[in-house]
Amino acid sequence: MVVASVAFVHAVWWLLGDSVVTYGNLVDSDGYARMVRIQRLIETGAWFDVGLPRANWPYGGTLHWIRPLDVLLIILALPLAAVIGFLKALFWSGVLISPLLHAVAAVAVMAAARPLIGNTGAVIAGMLAAVQFGILGYATIGHADHHVLIGLIAIAAAGFTIGALIDEDGGERSAIYAGLTLAFGIWVGTEMQVTAILCLGVMGLGWVVQGEAWVARNRHLAAAMLDPMMLPSANPVEPDRDASIVTTSSGRPPLSGPT
Repeated sequence: MVVASVAFVHAVWWLLGDSVVTYGNLVDSDGYARMVRIQRLIETGAWFDVGLPRANWPYGGTLHWIRPLDVLLIILALPLAAVIGFLKALFWSGVLISPLLHAVAAVAVMAAARPLIGNTGAVIAGMLAAVQFGILGYATIGHADHHVLIGLIAIAAAGFTIGALIDEDGGERSAIYAGLTLAFGIWVGTEMQVTAILCLGVMGLGWVVQGEAWVARNRHLAAAMLDPMMLPSANPVEPDRDASIVTTSSGRPPLSGPT
C-alpha cells in the first residue's frame, strides 16, 4: 500500500505535471553532470577519476561526488542497455532513480515508525511520506542526483537509532546498524552530518540521563560509525595520489582559470 501510494503520486505527476522528461530532458545540470561522469567511468574504468575535462574549457573541472549513486544508476540501466543501448538506458535510469528511492524511503519511514505508533500508524506514516512536498521537490522524475538517497539513509539511521533507544535487550545491535548507516551516509554526502549529530546527540542524552546502562550503546554506535570511515576505500582520491594536488587532464589545477 505504501509503495502503491508513492507510485500513484509519481504517475500523476508524470502525466499531469511534468514538463521536463516529456521533452527528453533531465531536471537540472547536476543530472547531466552525473550522466557524463558515469559515461566516463564506463569508458575509462577510472574509479578514482573525478575530473570532467570538457567542463570549464579549456581548463577542465572536478566534481566532489563519489560513486554510490553512480553504481545504482549503472545497475538500474543494465537491464535496458541490451535493448535500447547503454546511453539511453542510463538516461532512463536517471529519470527513474529518485522516484524509486522515494518508494524505498517511504517503506523505511513505515519500518522506523512501527515501534512507536504500531502497524496502522506506521502504514499511514509511510503513505504520508509519498506526498511530502519537501521530498517531492527532489524526488520527481528526472532528478538524477543523490538527494533522495541521502534522505533514505537518514530515515534508516533514525529508525536504527529509535531501535537502540527502545530495545529492551540493550539496543547494541541497533546501535551498530545506526553507526554503519551513518558512516555510509557521510560517504554519500556531507549533508548526512546533520542526521549524525541528531542521532549521536539523542544517544548521548540517554547516557547523560540513564548513566552506565547506556555506555555500551553509545560505544557500539561510535565504533560502528568510525571504523568504516577510516577505510581507504572510502577515499575518492586515488591512494597513491597527493590529495592536496588535484589536476585535470590538461595538467592544470581545476580552478586556475575563469569559470
